[in-house]
Amino acid sequence: MRSDVNSQCNGACGVCGIARNIYAYVKAWLDYGTDNDMHSNDSAAPPQVNNCFLPDAAALSNVNFGFDKVSWNSPQIVTILTFGMGSN
Repeated sequence: MRSDVNSQCNGACGVCGIARNIYAYVKAWLDYGTDNDMHSNDSAAPPQVNNCFLPDAAALSNVNFGFDKVSWNSPQIVTILTFGMGSN
């Protein structure tokens, strides 16, 4: 999974990174494929999560990660590899 959060976007989230813009743009790919480079350009596939929103003042001050699995009474092993954070 890869997720990107862009701040300072215009209302349509077509342009981000300009100080006077106040919207946030969140994109996530659930299966990012074989490209494990966190600094590469977006995946060729469109993101499965694609949301433009007006955050409250504290919304982007923290980043929280959560992991969940569903087993339905059968044991499962979850392995997380190549977990990283980056900023461009």
